[in-house]
Amino acid sequence: MRPILLVIGLCISVLGCKTKEDHDNGTYLLYKEHLIDAYICVNSISISQIGNTIFQINCSGPIYSIISQDQTAKSTFQELAIKHNDTFNQKAVVDFGYKVGDNISYAENFVQIDIYSDTTWDDKHKTGDSLNDLCYFTALTYAPALDGRFSYGMVGEIKKRVNELTTSDLRLLKSGTIQLQFPDVEYLPPQTLTIVLKTETEQIFTVNYKI
Repeated sequence: MRPILLVIGLCISVLGCKTKEDHDNGTYLLYKEHLIDAYICVNSISISQIGNTIFQINCSGPIYSIISQDQTAKSTFQELAIKHNDTFNQKAVVDFGYKVGDNISYAENFVQIDIYSDTTWDDKHKTGDSLNDLCYFTALTYAPALDGRFSYGMVGEIKKRVNELTTSDLRLLKSGTIQLQFPDVEYLPPQTLTIVLKTETEQIFTVNYKI
């Protein structure tokens, strides 16, 4: 009987098997050494339109993961975990579909975002003027959990007008969740939007999107 109990215990502690701590909403608690599993070292960005006035910002580049087979990449991941103070070492709420490697953020934090258009919007927004006050930024972030403000590794949500964002809002964003929306209009007429992202090391990424 003891060997069987030992195997069950290992299954629960190492593999994160379902336990009495499982939730009814499709999640369970899993011990994680690091909350973030991987980091993208951004070297380019793109934008896609996913609604009449909603756009998603996509960032691409080399990925350094806790499950990297390459030792150099894995060492880089460890360095980034230290840089971002990710010594989680506790249980986190994860979806049943979660796989180690799914929690992805960015190697560098963003510090600024700006939106422009080649079209005049109104009397206060001429061609080339900032549209930051008209555009909402939304994204998920790991920062509240790593700062100790959220329990069990719960991700936070940032939703602010772009001109109200602070550098703290742009920390440890979850990859694939950055969106921009113009909520005060039903559709956007033909124009070219320019999105500019700046990182903490003053890298600047610019992308144009023609509507």
